[in-house]
Amino acid sequence: MSISQSSSVQTTSRVAGMAPRRNARRINPWVFTHSTPLIVMTSSSGRRIYGVDFSGARDAGRKVWIAGGYVADDELVVEDCRSAADRFGTTDRTAVFEELRGFVRERSDCLFGFDFPFGLPRTVVDGDEWTTVIDGFADRFADPAHLRETCTEDGDGHRLRATDALAGAMCPYNIRIQYQTYYGVSAVLHPLVTDHGIPVSPMTNPEADPRGLVEVYPAATLARYGLHRDGYKEATGRATTRRTRNLEGLVERADLRTADSLRETVAADDEGDALDSIVAACATFRAAREGPLSMEDLSAPEGFDGTDEAYREAVGVEGHIYG
Repeated sequence: MSISQSSSVQTTSRVAGMAPRRNARRINPWVFTHSTPLIVMTSSSGRRIYGVDFSGARDAGRKVWIAGGYVADDELVVEDCRSAADRFGTTDRTAVFEELRGFVRERSDCLFGFDFPFGLPRTVVDGDEWTTVIDGFADRFADPAHLRETCTEDGDGHRLRATDALAGAMCPYNIRIQYQTYYGVSAVLHPLVTDHGIPVSPMTNPEADPRGLVEVYPAATLARYGLHRDGYKEATGRATTRRTRNLEGLVERADLRTADSLRETVAADDEGDALDSIVAACATFRAAREGPLSMEDLSAPEGFDGTDEAYREAVGVEGHIYG
């Protein structure tokens, strides 16, 4: 199912301070396309959506950004985008993750999209179910370096999950994202799933609980909408232009509305974390509208070399990116 605008005529924003929708155009859907919604969005639902650009850095509060909004008239209205340091009042990694877990738990009717790998390739894990892998993650890996070293040895190099290969994502234990994977799974995902029963789509069924988590990958979402997936995370005029254009492109093509002030926030953030959190929110909104799917409803995306059942088997161990 493609995301398309209902009209190609520029309209005036219905929310004060929100940027108007621009001339819309239909686009071809990216390979991660699903059609059976479990969480149905309506114009009156007001359901809240959050996108989290995650980091495992020591000063995580500076690098973790959270964009929040609500659904109105089948659009995502993002009204807030802040760093974890601004939101929680700390940059300390441990404190930020504790606050982040509480932030998710306290929002009973929200869907959160997190930008970190929710699992590992089947070739390097112990267990044949995703929950088993997550449960044993912290006991098996002592720290990010141990994660990288162990998986590199067990996998005889860098391996990709099925969903990574389709989304153009990196190996989850690559040195560039080993901190994201390690702390994302051990300090955020595992406690929320195991201790608090927060559902994760599509690996656990979200039908009985409107809360939930999905894995997103902003670069893939930007690619879906024909925007710049790289070259926007620098302190240069060219990168600033790309950040601004990416945000404008999401407004034009992804049923997004934003507060005018967020344009300045995105343009001023040279590291691109503010933009990535908004992109994560857009991917989460799309997942909510066109998914999240139970495992039974999940089909093999275009580009996967195998059957629907083979893809479900892979996702049942490794996880799935919603783009």
